[in-house]
Amino acid sequence: MIINPKLYNPYRIRSIDVQHKYSKDIIKDIDRNSPLIELIKLEKNSNDDELIYLKFELEISNKPKNGIKEFEEILILVTNDDDRLPFVYALREGFNKGLPHTNYTNFDSPISLCIFEDTFIELKHKWSGTFFLNSIKKWLELTAKDELHQSDQPPEPFIHGNNIVIIQKGFNHIEKLDNNIYRLTPQESNKTKYFNFSYVEIKCVENNIVYHSIDTLYDLMKIYKEHGVDFLYLIKKEIKSRIDSLLKGKYVDPSIFKHEYFIAINSPYKFNGNINQNIFLGKLNQSFGDLCYLLGYNLPFNFKNITTDKLDEIKSKSIKIEIISNIYDFDIESAREYSTISNDKISQPNVSLIGCGALGSHFFMNLAKSGLGKWTLIDNDVLLPHNLTKHSSIDRTNAVSEFKAKIISSDANKLLNSEVFSKPINKNILDIDPLSIPKSDIIIDISTSIGVQRYLTKVFKENTKYTAFLNPSGTGLVLLTDDISNNITLDLLEYQYYSELINNQKLNDFLNYSEETKIRYARGCRDITSKISQEDISIFSGILSKFFKSNHTKNEARLNIWLLGENYTIHNYNFKIIDWTVKEINEWKIYISKVLIDKLKSHRVIKLPVETGGILLGGVDKLYKKVYLTDTILSPADSIEKPYNFIRGIDNISSTLNEVSKITNEFIYYMGEWHSHPKGSSISMSQDDIIQFDQLKDDRKISGEPVVMIILGDNGFNIKINV
Repeated sequence: MIINPKLYNPYRIRSIDVQHKYSKDIIKDIDRNSPLIELIKLEKNSNDDELIYLKFELEISNKPKNGIKEFEEILILVTNDDDRLPFVYALREGFNKGLPHTNYTNFDSPISLCIFEDTFIELKHKWSGTFFLNSIKKWLELTAKDELHQSDQPPEPFIHGNNIVIIQKGFNHIEKLDNNIYRLTPQESNKTKYFNFSYVEIKCVENNIVYHSIDTLYDLMKIYKEHGVDFLYLIKKEIKSRIDSLLKGKYVDPSIFKHEYFIAINSPYKFNGNINQNIFLGKLNQSFGDLCYLLGYNLPFNFKNITTDKLDEIKSKSIKIEIISNIYDFDIESAREYSTISNDKISQPNVSLIGCGALGSHFFMNLAKSGLGKWTLIDNDVLLPHNLTKHSSIDRTNAVSEFKAKIISSDANKLLNSEVFSKPINKNILDIDPLSIPKSDIIIDISTSIGVQRYLTKVFKENTKYTAFLNPSGTGLVLLTDDISNNITLDLLEYQYYSELINNQKLNDFLNYSEETKIRYARGCRDITSKISQEDISIFSGILSKFFKSNHTKNEARLNIWLLGENYTIHNYNFKIIDWTVKEINEWKIYISKVLIDKLKSHRVIKLPVETGGILLGGVDKLYKKVYLTDTILSPADSIEKPYNFIRGIDNISSTLNEVSKITNEFIYYMGEWHSHPKGSSISMSQDDIIQFDQLKDDRKISGEPVVMIILGDNGFNIKINV
């Protein structure tokens, strides 16, 4: 509560009589700010407060705003409580009332200034007399420029209050929560039946902040009367309307007249040319029955026998009122506002998320708390006890055995007070008719399933798609985003990812894992889960959601790997996306990395005039009839290279293939051979080439894998595949 400096019989003292620490600091530092700050006098009062009267010379323009003068007299009141910030008052008669960043009080003058936004607990760490004096001077000079109140900050409330009322949209009930907090809500409950309230809407007011406290109904009436509003008439009208609604019922519960009475007041204000709703709550010290009696109704049952209306301005002075300030409830719009997310529909994508497990649930809930997008959640998995270590749900009692998609959809919708923010589909994406899935701008796959990712590439060709997953140890996050306009699909990015693991030594161990990182949670052969810490899930889900926030409107292919270091640092590998050449042979598509083609061409040029060659590395998708060629093992040292003959050697071939298989978790392996033809020769298969290719086909019959041969020459390359 702001202390009235006129109370407690102040009397003059000298500087040597000052005892409070903060008073001494201020007086000591006045000389340092001379002549811009002048000490006028010192006083003490019977409450042991010390009063310091100062004159400030301000550095302001010839035409200052808000009525600020070049010289302002300021009073600083210091209490004997070292944990209490000294109070600051503007003494000049005529100092503007109701300025932003002034405190409301129960006295008209002097005007109490709100110098700091931070609490004194924080300010004590940088406290000094000079700091405090300069802060007062800054407050006055910024107010003279009309710059103290930030341009994007709404005006301060028309009427200040204590405590808090949380306001939900469409409210017609009031309930009391814990810690003396109330809520205006549309839902009726056992809590709401103990309160009565009326809703009063006031005409719009402008820039007339009430600078003193409101203690009675009369105070409120007086304020609105100055704005041409008959508040007493509105209150009577609303209470009578309440009585009329009770008369329509067959039974009136007599206990209703004992309940407290509240007035919800909508007092709009103008800001930036727009009218904004500003609802606050007034709690009366009269019960509903007391108010009915004042209005002339005989109680408790005979409403129709009306006597004299006793509720007038004089009587309103005895009706105490507590003003309760508003906070609007958390919903989609406020979530976006607090998270700097635009409320424009254009910025709100329709998203389908596949995979609502550890990474997926935290990723989704991060974005739900930002109110971003509209979501379809797809997962047929249920939450089991061991999932609680890593899943976003903490409801052990009700969530276990429920579908994961249903759990997080319910959590997000409850959080945002929305029935449409997210919708669960508790099925495997592979079992769903694609036409039954709501239209999505973006599809995000966090299922950790190669089959799902490749299915999405095959079926959802017109949608932007993301795939994200953690490495087996949980120390790295991989993100692939396609570019459908340039035919950079998720499967091509997947194979580039394997290639980057091979060619970047720092990533060679990315897919390594120890058996110690697995744990069996039941007896089935597949009942195994990974030991990944919640901390790592939180780190990488945060990175993923932050990336999505910043990039969901962009249509560009991305391949990123974020790797957690030993000292908790994150390294981001952002790879340049490579292009691919595709050849179609007998219903099969062979995708060849252009990086690989360039490497083969370069090696041929270096080796000319002799022939050279090597091994082709890549992978196969037999379901969709695709071959991916990503890398090569160039001609070993024991190879025979002649102008018209090449025989590949075997030095280190076996160990290199084993290493490649280990690095990529067996996704990249031997796919065939390549060799060059001399300058001036065609790229058609020679008789020796035909014989070698037949041998390669025979060798692959056992495994059933395709085998590829590439012949490189002056005019490009020729490719053969056995399918």
